[in-house]
Amino acid sequence: MKLRQKFGFPAFVFVTSALLTYILYPTYLLQVPFMLFLVALAINTAKCGFYTGLITGLCAALFMLLMSYSTPHEISWFTEAFFLVAGYIIAHHLGKRFLIEQSLRLQIEEKNRIQAYLKGQEENLRLALSSERSGIWEWDVVTNEVTWSSELERMHGVPIGSFEGTFEAAMRDIHPADRERVLSTIQDSLKSGGLFDIEYRFVKSNKEIAWIEGHGSFRLNEKGEPIRLVGLCTEVTQHKQAEEVHSRLSAIVASSADAIISESMDGMIITWNAGAERIFGYSAEEVIGRSISILTPPDRMNEPSYMLDQVRSGNAVNLAETQRLHKSGRILHVSVSISPVRNAQGEIIGVSKIARDITTRKRAQEREHYLMEASNLLGSSLEYEQSLKELAALTVPAIADWCTIYISREDGSIKRVAMANKDEDEVRRAVEFEKLYPHDPEATRGLYRVIRTGEAEIFGRVSEENLRMFARDDIHLNYMKSLNIHSAMLVPLHAHGKTFGAILLTSTQEEREFGSQDLLFTQELGRRAGLAIENARLYLEAQKAVARYEAELVERTRVEVELRRAKEIA
Repeated sequence: MKLRQKFGFPAFVFVTSALLTYILYPTYLLQVPFMLFLVALAINTAKCGFYTGLITGLCAALFMLLMSYSTPHEISWFTEAFFLVAGYIIAHHLGKRFLIEQSLRLQIEEKNRIQAYLKGQEENLRLALSSERSGIWEWDVVTNEVTWSSELERMHGVPIGSFEGTFEAAMRDIHPADRERVLSTIQDSLKSGGLFDIEYRFVKSNKEIAWIEGHGSFRLNEKGEPIRLVGLCTEVTQHKQAEEVHSRLSAIVASSADAIISESMDGMIITWNAGAERIFGYSAEEVIGRSISILTPPDRMNEPSYMLDQVRSGNAVNLAETQRLHKSGRILHVSVSISPVRNAQGEIIGVSKIARDITTRKRAQEREHYLMEASNLLGSSLEYEQSLKELAALTVPAIADWCTIYISREDGSIKRVAMANKDEDEVRRAVEFEKLYPHDPEATRGLYRVIRTGEAEIFGRVSEENLRMFARDDIHLNYMKSLNIHSAMLVPLHAHGKTFGAILLTSTQEEREFGSQDLLFTQELGRRAGLAIENARLYLEAQKAVARYEAELVERTRVEVELRRAKEIA
């Protein structure tokens, strides 16, 4: 076997024949010494072809020639050569016929195999077209004949075999709004002889509008001219509807003012919409792939794990009110709702979270509560200066970081009645600087102007230029810079057209920047404080009037008594 593998089949057959001839020659092959070589020659010619058989015959003749010299026999070498040549011719003829028959048999088997394969592929294609709602069509450019597959006829809702078979009929079902575009695409492909891909609408026989995804290519003749167009049409109506739904949902998510976030089951952020960017200050590139805990304040770190545990159990979670962190570090008041995201098999694969910024609403509630407390405070005592001091303390730090209240006197001067800050040392320092740099009665901006005109002033973001406008010198300017004032408001205390003073609110935090809503709120506070001052002053004036009246009454009574006594004496 190793010999056959090394020298090939012809060598194996020849060597085997030579060995048997050498062994059997003296006894059985005396009259036919060439017989085994004839068999070898026939086998090699039939199996391996003309040249292999020729080489086998030459080798056999050489071997027999050597045998004739070494072993005496009765037949001459010429006779042996004659029989070898004759045997070779016979073997070659038989082998050639055998090879032709074998080739024909193999060709027939290959043809049958290919036909079976093609039939299977045709069936698979038919099943694929049917399952994918696809159909094939052909257009003979020369004859203008169009053929539709049965699948394509079913897609169009027409009976099988009833298609008219013209290019015009094929174009008739295309939606009028898309027909010109489809024709233009086909004409462009006809000129270039290339491929085309297009999506368009068509109208079914029941007037239902559906979407088609079409692909096609032209077949060319020997001159390179297009003669036939072969196309594949696939109905993609459901896909287009899904795309439209997805587009609408994407637009809703993108334009939503709420933060819409999706997370993996281990709390990693997967998607991040524009609303989340606006609320939390992070861009999508900054947070995708990071843990959702970057938004959680230190005192609420248990909330994300609690929510994830609920989601793993298939439960939705709604937190009407909680807190989260802005990128700047400030606290946001938000409402959060989360729900599980499931795949087609119903398995929970993620978390969908919607967060709504309720900071404004929360601040409005706090302000409403603050105004109620302020009203109760201002109305609880006629000692309005003491009430204003308590009001300043109530304002810090809920509404502002600094609160200073001034009242105007009858002589036109201004008195500071309250100043509040969480740091008492800063308050004492501010009082000393105010003594050194009192407010200018002639200034066109600031305290005196607000009291004089009754118009509020607001500095949403205090700049160095604003500070220089109020500074008297560099020392004063440096002191104001040291306060780190970020935003400020100066609002009059007025009621019934009269101004009784002003309230100055200052913020030193970037996240607390006063705006129009803050100004309206503070103006309402100023109105209530002004009304309390007016009521207290009116009450005091009334008390003084009563006291004067009582004193006058006493004096009048005394005079009458004295006059009566004088008359009695007279």
